[in-house]
Amino acid sequence: LPHGAFLNKIKQYPVEEIDRYSMAIAANLTNAFNFQLIIEAFKEILKKIDKAKLIIIGTGDKENEIKEIIKNNQLESSVKLTGFMNHDDLLDFLPKCGIGLAIYTSVNSWTEFSDSFKVKEYLGCGCPVIITSNAVAAVEEAEKSNAIIVINLNKQELIDASLKLLTDDNLYWEMRSNAI
Repeated sequence: LPHGAFLNKIKQYPVEEIDRYSMAIAANLTNAFNFQLIIEAFKEILKKIDKAKLIIIGTGDKENEIKEIIKNNQLESSVKLTGFMNHDDLLDFLPKCGIGLAIYTSVNSWTEFSDSFKVKEYLGCGCPVIITSNAVAAVEEAEKSNAIIVINLNKQELIDASLKLLTDDNLYWEMRSNAI
């Protein structure tokens, strides 16, 4: 595969070292991802799951805007921006996270035909993934995997999918196993 996960670089951690209530997005902080929707949805999720965390990994031209959205929503204690993380550190960090997010906009036409490298890494790291349907090259295969939840680019669908994974232990651990 031209863009596959480097599974030999990924360490699987014991269950007690996994923060299953953390939701991670590793991305260039650009308009290719809908950070406004992610943060607004996360604010609603936090009302039901107070131990939830949102971790945004990366840098980019939307970084200051994202910081402002976090501040305006008073989410500084629950949303962490890590900044740039080198690839080896990312592959060490992600297996300790609970959920991988791939919430793409349709601003860039490539998202419709892309085969997301980051999703492959999330899965290789054991993170069940929530991805928007506008960015899934193989929706049918993704849904059959029972490791990925495909949603429309919609705040309520993101909230519902997240709460499903955050509240149903059996589903979460089954999807994590399927991801690996």
